[in-house]
Amino acid sequence: MTRSDTAPKLGRRSLIAGAAAAATLLPGIRPAFASREGAQDTVNSAVTMVERMTRGGRGKAIKGILSRSAGVMLFPSLIKAGLIVGGEGGTGVILGRSDNGVWSAPAFYTAGSGSFGFQIGAQETQLMLIVMRDTVLKKFVDGGGKIGIDASAAAIDDGIDAEISTNNLQDIYFFANTVQGLYAGVSVEGTGIAPRTGLNKDLYGRNYSGRQIILEGLATPTPEGQRLIGALMA
Repeated sequence: MTRSDTAPKLGRRSLIAGAAAAATLLPGIRPAFASREGAQDTVNSAVTMVERMTRGGRGKAIKGILSRSAGVMLFPSLIKAGLIVGGEGGTGVILGRSDNGVWSAPAFYTAGSGSFGFQIGAQETQLMLIVMRDTVLKKFVDGGGKIGIDASAAAIDDGIDAEISTNNLQDIYFFANTVQGLYAGVSVEGTGIAPRTGLNKDLYGRNYSGRQIILEGLATPTPEGQRLIGALMA
């Protein structure tokens, strides 16, 4: 390759204090939902999210970009919160895509960001980040990437078809669905990614790193992972 339900509860319990902590992206933090069932739920939630996004109004553009991508990062439940100090965090998966279009099994990662300023409210967002370059994918797979610093990003919008027909591609294209909340608009600037190898072990029964799953192809997709791959290829 070149390239449970208590997760939302965790985010809501940390709407103020935990939001800022999410920005630190400490990979050693292991929430209570870390179990095989929790890992399966995260993958299944990613399947539902991909199906919804690819069937919606931006579905054609999303599929076109996926077909040219190096990989994708899927976060089915990012909780953004703020009361003067804001932050965002949640668990999802990353998959790599080879030159001949074969997707890897999913590996688990946490996304987090922090912001300061006057803001009150909370928002739950589903986020798809489509990575276009191998070098960028590898940086995020290894847990060293931050959007806006290590990679450029652009939203998938009405003008995207013209852009993807040229060679002037962004590093990452993203699409977000706001599930609920008071914030208007979604920004991915400053979002960083950290590995969750404990969840990899929960799902696959072995302590695989993200690199071993995504870039080296050592993990066989579970039934949930196969469904997710199918949704990405549909």
